[in-house]
Amino acid sequence: MLEALLNRSSCREFNTKTIEKDKVELLKKLINSSPTAMNSQDFRAVFVTSKDIKEKFKSYNWDQPHVVDCPLIIVFLTDSTSKFNDVDALIATGLLTAGATELGLSTCIIGGIAQHSDDVINLLKVDNKYKVTMGLCVGYSDAKSSPKEPVNKVL
Repeated sequence: MLEALLNRSSCREFNTKTIEKDKVELLKKLINSSPTAMNSQDFRAVFVTSKDIKEKFKSYNWDQPHVVDCPLIIVFLTDSTSKFNDVDALIATGLLTAGATELGLSTCIIGGIAQHSDDVINLLKVDNKYKVTMGLCVGYSDAKSSPKEPVNKVL
């Protein structure tokens, strides 16, 4: 797993291959096994494959094509009444990104949907006690795309 993580990069070009059901189920299990503060479990994840919904998400994310091209977007929602909400969702996103990489999948975090939280909540028909933290595009990388290199440096 370490080798996969060290070679991981953000993907903005996905091919059209559908993610196998067993891999989708493993991604769900990874989210459910994510550690949370005081075992509060104050976040939810919604798996989105609808092209119509992804088209709306694209408009919330500066019209970036990978938002529609990826076969799956996982939207992380946090309970707005919890004091641990965003941190737990971020931890789950990190764990999910690592697991997806190990499964041969590529990912790209999309943050624009969080700026349109109310619209996304209505679109997904989710209880309005939740707010959007972020989204994660998941799929198979298009071989012709070039990896995005990290720009942060460890000091």
